[in-house]
This record gives sequence, C-alpha cells and structure tokens, in this order.
Amino acid sequence: MSGLYCQQEHSPHAARAGATGRVAFAAFTGVGLATLAAVVLLPEYAALTRLRARRDALARRLEGERRLLAYNDRLIRAQRTDPVLAARLMIRHGRYRPVHYRAWRVSVADPPQPVPESIWQEASAAASPPHGLAYRAALWLEETRTRTSLMILALGAVAVGVLLFGPSFRRPPEEAGG
Repeated sequence: MSGLYCQQEHSPHAARAGATGRVAFAAFTGVGLATLAAVVLLPEYAALTRLRARRDALARRLEGERRLLAYNDRLIRAQRTDPVLAARLMIRHGRYRPVHYRAWRVSVADPPQPVPESIWQEASAAASPPHGLAYRAALWLEETRTRTSLMILALGAVAVGVLLFGPSFRRPPEEAGG
C-alpha cells in the first residue's frame, strides 16, 4: 500500500511521548494562533472604539443643539406674550433701566450660568476616553515595531508547534516477502 500514514508504536514510552507531543503541539500552535489573531484584530478594535466614541460625542452635541433650539423657541414665544420676560431680557441684554429700578449686589461663590451656555457646555463636554484591557493592548499594538515583532513570534510559535511537535508522517515499511 503506497501513501502516507501516521506510524504508531504501542509501547508505554511511545504513548507518553505521543501525549506530550500532542500537548506541546496544541500549546505552541494555540498560543501562536491566539497571538496572531490579537495582532490582526486588536488594532481594528481600537479604531472601532474610537469611531464609537466620536459617534457618541456627535450624538451628544446634536441633542444639545436640539435642546438649545427648543429653549430658544420657548423664549421667543414667551417674549411675545409676557411683558415681564421682555423687560428682563431688555434689562439683561439691552442695558434698559425702568423707572424706580434698583439693583442689589449679591455675592455668590459660583454664579449660575445662563441656560443656553449650560446647555452648550453639557453638549460639548468631553466624554471619558475609551478604557479597558483590550483597548490598551490595541493601542500598544498600533506601533508598527511591536505589531511586526509579535507577528514574527506568533508565526515562529506556530512553526515550532507544527514542525517539532506535529504528527509525523512516514512511508509504511516495506512488506517482508513480497
């Protein structure tokens, strides 16, 4: 019978060596393939995480602009019908001083901001940067030297696993008397 087959010996030493070889094969190739997958996929994960953070920031800004639009619409509608609001806006922005006007000085440690500014600051506040072990590893792998070195080590581990501990294929021994 010609062809390739896996030669098996039936001694206890051969069985133990075969089990050790299978474990070493699985360990080397597993570590190598896992490292190779991390080198390829983690930088893409970092890019995806940054895109999601950017999308969330834009969504917050859009929501803030919608809130600001609603505030300004309410203010314009109220200004047409509320004379007190119209007078307050003129006092605040137009330096208008009605008759019998008095101003009191009040010291406030942290004066409140006008509503439009507080809405805008909430919308444009910086979000917390992406974090987590996978993201930090992805940032580390974005360096070309690191990525290249780990890729070479991963391919080397796979090669060691396959070449040194992989199943050995041999030709069958010639049949005696044939």
